Amino acid sequence: SGEGEGREEASAVVERMGRVVQRLQAENAALQKKTVSNVEHVRLTKEAKAHKARAAALQIELDAAAAKAAAARSEIERAGKYCRERDEARRALKAEEARSEALGQRLSDEAQARAAAEEALAAAGATGAGDAAVERLQEALREAREELLHKGGQVVELGTQLQEALAAADEATRRAEVLSADGGRMAAELEAAQQRALHAAQPSLEEGRGGEYANRLEAALAQLHTEHEALRAERNALAEELAALTPEFFDEVEDLKYNYAQAQAELERLEVARGAAAASGVDEQGPGSCA
Repeated sequence: SGEGEGREEASAVVERMGRVVQRLQAENAALQKKTVSNVEHVRLTKEAKAHKARAAALQIELDAAAAKAAAARSEIERAGKYCRERDEARRALKAEEARSEALGQRLSDEAQARAAAEEALAAAGATGAGDAAVERLQEALREAREELLHKGGQVVELGTQLQEALAAADEATRRAEVLSADGGRMAAELEAAQQRALHAAQPSLEEGRGGEYANRLEAALAQLHTEHEALRAERNALAEELAALTPEFFDEVEDLKYNYAQAQAELERLEVARGAAAASGVDEQGPGSCA
């Protein structure tokens, strides 16, 4: 019996030792798992910092793209202003064309009146009709001279307005060309920024990290996309406005140039004729007064 009790006691000791060994093995495994978890934590921390740095850099790029979009909007507003000025210049050109035609007609009427006055003056001098008729004709010549001076001022004003209208149209065209080039470049830059943003945000989304940055980036990209579409619509509208610069518009400008040149030539002819008529009137007045 003593031997049996010894075996049972030894068996109990062995069993306790087995449980101790199992517990030690479990604790050792737990320690190993904890060590692995710490390594994973360090790795994730480094990755999170890297993602944060990439997100910050991307935010800078997005801010720069937003600034360029704002600058492009400003350019579009200025181009729109030039287009409105161009339309006003077009209306002014049409009005000046009508004024030029009216001026040409009035100059023609004045030329006919001058010719009639010269004929009457010559007839009065030849027939000795008297000083009263000569004075009336000279008064008519003075009035014609004043009218010519007034018309000369109108011609100068017409030329100035024509130059301003052409300069405004040229500036509108130039600004629109610059804006079109800037718009294309901006679209490419925004597209590249979107691709970089999606590429940088994807690892964080897969690992469950950087959710806040991803949301901010997605919101910023959505806003930039909306602004880009708005800018594209405004650029298309501007292109339609520029399409209004048809050959007919430039034909109107050329017609105005022609009318202006005709009015200027007619004015010069009237000035020469007026001088000749005035000199003739003085010559005729001398003999008339002596008679």
